[in-house]
Amino acid sequence: MKISEKLAEIKRREGELARLLELRDSVAKETFHESEIITKEMSKLEIQEARKQLLSDKKKKVDETTLKIDALTKEIIDSKNKINKKNVDAGIDRKIMEIKYIRIELSRIMALLKTYSFRSDLNAGIYEGLELEKRIKELEDRKSKIDAEIQFANWNKEV
Repeated sequence: MKISEKLAEIKRREGELARLLELRDSVAKETFHESEIITKEMSKLEIQEARKQLLSDKKKKVDETTLKIDALTKEIIDSKNKINKKNVDAGIDRKIMEIKYIRIELSRIMALLKTYSFRSDLNAGIYEGLELEKRIKELEDRKSKIDAEIQFANWNKEV
């Protein structure tokens, strides 16, 4: 299985994990009044029995869901660790970190440009003198190149 396929599978599994967490939360929040229709003919003892049954059923559902959540979490972690090991072996982890810091620098430059565009007391010469457009182009080109290398590796490396 290619890294890209494994990453897509992990995303699906994470979605499944989120749904299981939601299910467990909704089961845990369910109240007696939401689950049982109490008729006037029911005695207090019958109502207490129904509450006990609900609590027992709730506990069973929560426990079952928790087991599924734990197993799925372990599976996702193992898959991500396997991919991370492959990424380290291929040097992709270094490229991912480089992209991270390129994005940080780009966002800082963009924030700086935004500041310049709203301040009228600064002249246009400062903006051009800093050669920010040139730096943005360099960073974007480098980011695109690294991104392409990562994509190529993800489509060609086996997990």
